[in-house]
Amino acid sequence: MFDSEEYQLLLDGFIEYATEHLKLQLSTISRYKVILDDYFQSYVINKCSVDDYDAIFSTEKLSLITRKSNNVRPSLIKFLEFLRDEKLIDENKYFQLESNIKATQTYVPENPDRDDKIEFLTPNEIRRLFSDRLEFKHEYEEKTIPLYCALSFFYMFKQKDIIKLELSDIDLENKRIKNVRKANNPESELVEWLSLNQITLDYIQEYLPYRGSLEFDGTELLIMSNRDGDIIGPLDNEKINRLFRCLHRRSNALLFGNKGIHSEMLMRSMMLYILLSTDGQGLYQMLLEQEMNNSALEYAFNEYVSIVRARNQNNIIERYSIEDILPNKKSTKQNKEDVIKGAYSETNDINENDIGDYDMNNERNLEQNKVSIQRMVRDSRISRQLKDLYEDKCQLCNHKLRKSNGDYVSEGHHIKPYNRIHRGDDNSHNMIVLCPNCHTQFDDLYYAIHPDTEKVHCIFGEEERYHLSSLTMHKGHHLNKKYLEYTWQLFEEKKSKTHRKITINKY
Repeated sequence: MFDSEEYQLLLDGFIEYATEHLKLQLSTISRYKVILDDYFQSYVINKCSVDDYDAIFSTEKLSLITRKSNNVRPSLIKFLEFLRDEKLIDENKYFQLESNIKATQTYVPENPDRDDKIEFLTPNEIRRLFSDRLEFKHEYEEKTIPLYCALSFFYMFKQKDIIKLELSDIDLENKRIKNVRKANNPESELVEWLSLNQITLDYIQEYLPYRGSLEFDGTELLIMSNRDGDIIGPLDNEKINRLFRCLHRRSNALLFGNKGIHSEMLMRSMMLYILLSTDGQGLYQMLLEQEMNNSALEYAFNEYVSIVRARNQNNIIERYSIEDILPNKKSTKQNKEDVIKGAYSETNDINENDIGDYDMNNERNLEQNKVSIQRMVRDSRISRQLKDLYEDKCQLCNHKLRKSNGDYVSEGHHIKPYNRIHRGDDNSHNMIVLCPNCHTQFDDLYYAIHPDTEKVHCIFGEEERYHLSSLTMHKGHHLNKKYLEYTWQLFEEKKSKTHRKITINKY
């Protein structure tokens, strides 16, 4: 009996055949795989005998296909070609079964437009993709695939964009990567640089030594070797298809629900979750990174709209008021209190209700050459995770503030403020957990952390002995010196002014 194992062996062989001999795009192979899976699971497995291809491709079974897609017929015919070239059927049998496929019209749509399902990765599948659960057989897979996927997902680069990336497009010192879409169209208003998040930075730092060991003289960022370490050359479409075969192996494919992962799926999945997590506002950022004529963006936006419509079905949608669309101009004058707040504090930050919790613990939002956002996220996912880690206990005074309902309250403090004035980053290396009292004093530069010793200093020196100590730090939570240095300089300036004022008043 034709079972699942027999089918999987044939399918693995077909994918290799389609990649190596037919030179099909990975996205095409992915669509063919979905159709073949549907047909064999529904009508062949445990229903036909092994090698009984007359029954497997009989007009009776083929007429049962209900899928409306232009890809049904070519996927079945290409599978037949694979069986013929692998000598599993002879030439006469091939033409006979091909006639059966062509004679069966029920699965051919009247509308020739493409209508096969556009798939997206789920959140859990995305986490698995960037975890240590993937299995690799060769070093070139282990070093290249994670970096390629990160560039395709986080930066939404098309396959052709990644092929064009060169070593000079990576700026490790400033943790950024060149937006090659801008280079393709210099006259566009796209941003020139994109910040590297920690995941991608780690992959690059693992990949570059491997690339250097191959002694390749070219300038292309991504190159490929074979299993023996011999250089094949820079990535191109064919080599990328070969790379992605790793993700289609059974052990890896199960992590993604047997979806055929390819560049556009990664791009549109990222776009969809940006739209969902920002309630659509992330579209503005994406349009600063890439042109609008992008099929992945179209698919992601259509999926987002369908989800929003489903959520709001039969609900009343609020109308905008005249104040919403025609706000009064605010006075340009600022009182002293506003000036003082703007000098350092996080007053201009916003909370999670305004933008959701999409941040991925990265530094992408605040690059000078990237996007200038009017309001920044304050109570982010990173903040909530840190508060859970410290169980709402203040890292400065070790006090837990309790509310009337029995819950404890703490606040995430950005050492370098996360707003448009100071352009700090929303990540755990720029954040500590404080009680509201200590947070207020930190915002006022009453306290600051020395960048070398990480000791907490008070602006009045020995007058605050209780707090002149190191912060309580959990293992794995580390502060970045660049944020400490930024705030320490402001602290020193304010301390100098405060002491001069006290000295003048004393006399």
